[in-house]
Amino acid sequence: MFLNGEDEDLSDMFYIWKSCVGILVNTSGFAEGVGQQICASHGFLEWMEKTLTIWYTPHLKKRLKKEYLNVMEDLISIIHNCCMLNVSAIPPIRALGFVTLLERYLDTPFDLIRIATIAALADILEEKECSVLKSNESIIRIFINVLREATKAPERDCFGWEVVELARTLGQLAKIDANKTLLFRNGALGILSGLSSSTYPEEQKEAVNTIGHLAFDDEIQESLVSGDNQLIVDKMIELNQSPVPGVREAALSVLWTLSGRLKKSDKYHNTVSQMFKKKSKGHIMISYSSEHRQTLLKVKSEMESSGFSVWMDVDEMREDIYDRMAEGVMGAAVVLICISRRYKQSKYCRQEARFADQLNKQLAPLKMESDYEPDGWLDLMTAGMTYYDFSGKYRFEVPLEKLLKELHKRVYKGTSSHIRAIPCTETEEEPIEVVPHDLVSSGPNSYQRKGKQMLGKKVSVNEDCQPALERSVCCLYGKPAYTDINKLRYDLARQKFDRGSGPPLSGYGESASVTSDTDDEDETVQVNSFADTIYDNDDDVDND
Repeated sequence: MFLNGEDEDLSDMFYIWKSCVGILVNTSGFAEGVGQQICASHGFLEWMEKTLTIWYTPHLKKRLKKEYLNVMEDLISIIHNCCMLNVSAIPPIRALGFVTLLERYLDTPFDLIRIATIAALADILEEKECSVLKSNESIIRIFINVLREATKAPERDCFGWEVVELARTLGQLAKIDANKTLLFRNGALGILSGLSSSTYPEEQKEAVNTIGHLAFDDEIQESLVSGDNQLIVDKMIELNQSPVPGVREAALSVLWTLSGRLKKSDKYHNTVSQMFKKKSKGHIMISYSSEHRQTLLKVKSEMESSGFSVWMDVDEMREDIYDRMAEGVMGAAVVLICISRRYKQSKYCRQEARFADQLNKQLAPLKMESDYEPDGWLDLMTAGMTYYDFSGKYRFEVPLEKLLKELHKRVYKGTSSHIRAIPCTETEEEPIEVVPHDLVSSGPNSYQRKGKQMLGKKVSVNEDCQPALERSVCCLYGKPAYTDINKLRYDLARQKFDRGSGPPLSGYGESASVTSDTDDEDETVQVNSFADTIYDNDDDVDND
């Protein structure tokens, strides 16, 4: 219906149809549920793709009626609205070939359609598809000029596109690394600098957010810290005290990204160092995007049940966002990178991952979406790593088991799944078992008596004692529960030294080895360093 826009008469039915499309444009721009229904409606996206494909050539030759051009702009705007509010709309839209179709529409002779096309592409493009923008730099220049004109207009819009939405689209383009230099070269920072002082809070927030995306680029960082755009850094420091919701966090985000360079600057060193004080604890950190929170809360619970200390920001950090981010990343032994399309687009997630990488933290990628393969910076950071697939392709227990085993290896630096017995020439009495602490504290009396009576005897470990001590910690000789295997190894080795059959030992947390002095085959117990693993037990060492 109404696919031929060249010679069809415009009937009342057409105007009813056009009005319905207009309603979808207006409602999909602020109601996420509308976009979800559009994508879920059987055949609707396919109809949109077919309509835009048929209309492309006549519109390029300017043979399409004006009313059809209006509908064309609305259809492209619907794509933009759906993807802007609902990242789950991106895969089906991409699957129907809208990227290739919209790239063709960049050649449109109509400014309104071109702006809508740039906005839609900004939401669905991936890094590998950005060559079309680089080869058509004039398109970026036109878009930036439209934003500039909108900032000058009393109504704060241009061609019906408000400053807020134009700035947000600029931010979407800036998320792709290949576009950053392009935007910088065409004057985007100048406009954003002005908008960061806007009296309209939403404009100010979008401008500062976009600066935050651009700030990942080395050339732009140099310009901001020691070049012609230092006033932007001064403005970010000022906005760090802003009472406007979202603006303070966005400004602090820019300063966080620039902090490495700013700390080397005489002008900014003291200010930035005070903002981002170091904190350190010990844990596995889950770095994620909020749409996968429920799945990751289950992962967190299972890891904690297995004895790991887990750091996961459930409250989205809010007021102390960068203090919390520093706490999470700097104190982590392992950082789980939860890969999704929105994670890749989020500057906060990128900052977490980048900071962890800079600090040489161990990274473990979790795949959260079956239809998304990492691209751009996320692909570079996780290339060659083993993925743990929590996208729903497998039963939850399958990737969980693999992840826990890998964390055991990384955290305990390759300790074996069992602790070997320490040879002893002084006695051949029955060895003591290392048993779960819940049995020692509340189990059969025989376990408790054995723990107290067999102190100083030959030691072995039963089959249930695993590197991470599974779902319970261990207790030896009836002493308080152990929370890590390396401390247990150390105490076993120290017992041998106390009996005079081994060399002096280094303090807990350092490297030490014990070698048997018997005529039997030499056997060595290596006490691994535990300073950077997820359990911090230095205060728990028994020095008696």
